Amino acid sequence: MQEGGRMPRNKLPRRGGAPRARMRALCLPLLLAVPVAAWAGRPFVTEDACVSEKGEVSLEAGFETWETEEKGRDRVWVVVPAVGVGGGVELFAEVPFVTLEGPRGESERGFGDLVLGAKVRLVREETGRPGLALRFAWKTHTADARMGLGTGDNDLSAVLGASKSRGRSTLHLSVGFTREGDHLNGAVRDYAFYGGALEARLSERVQLCFEVQSSQNPERHLRENPTFALVGLSLRAAENLVLDLGYRRALRGPGPRDAVLCGLSLCF
Repeated sequence: MQEGGRMPRNKLPRRGGAPRARMRALCLPLLLAVPVAAWAGRPFVTEDACVSEKGEVSLEAGFETWETEEKGRDRVWVVVPAVGVGGGVELFAEVPFVTLEGPRGESERGFGDLVLGAKVRLVREETGRPGLALRFAWKTHTADARMGLGTGDNDLSAVLGASKSRGRSTLHLSVGFTREGDHLNGAVRDYAFYGGALEARLSERVQLCFEVQSSQNPERHLRENPTFALVGLSLRAAENLVLDLGYRRALRGPGPRDAVLCGLSLCF
């Protein structure tokens, strides 16, 4: 059940030592999402106010690829099952699989850090009033940080999302905070993140997606705040299936300059 008459979206539709620093820099868009390893409503990082109703189940899958500064290529696949448990509460898990490729053909691959969380509806969207939801996430330390597949610690984050539909457009705004787990490492710090996204429906099946997202830099010695913009397209391929395609470009700060992403969202 979707709010505001919008196209179905994902409840998805994201840190010491060289491998840890590389994982943080390369996956910065993913770190902003929860902001540890996930996308919000696909293809956005910005959180929305949509929450699954009791008994509703969704399954999202996303893929993103980019070229590294060393001229290698990295890829991240993410699968996100979610279920509404009633009372305006949704539970979810995020399971990433990471492939890191170097310029000389060397590579590492394996599962990234598992993310577990819940999303709570605070206010349902109505005429003249935006919807509000609060999302909590725990990024576990399950991946091999020595291989660069994880960040090497447990992080906690919370993000407040607001959504308001008007005519054929829907605006999403979000602000959040991540509590770093590795405070013994002086190279990292807690950080806030924020952003906005716009959905513009061209028809009942097609919509354009625009987004700008930024955060404080989690690396203590880097002062420039990472910021990126996204443009994308969503297509309702069936009643319960939405496909998406997007291009993300860094406007400033560390991380990959360009990234291409695609995914799908299934609702049951």
